[in-house]
Amino acid sequence: MIPKVATIIKGGDSEFVKKACYIRAIMNNRFAYVPVGIVKKLVEFACGNMELLNEMEAIAKQANNWTQFRERVGL
Repeated sequence: MIPKVATIIKGGDSEFVKKACYIRAIMNNRFAYVPVGIVKKLVEFACGNMELLNEMEAIAKQANNWTQFRERVGL
């Protein structure tokens, strides 16, 4: 059986990767403008720290746009 391409790219099925993809999806759905490169690096930086990922998830759910998210995260 051929493994799924997305599973290989994302690095498996760890909880950190699932949470990181979930946060990126929240931002893509809520914000009109999302700088993909910055978001990807930010989420990858937070991987491995579930507390930080949970905080980023809460901020992403509360922010109405990229600027609000960026200010609350402290970029």
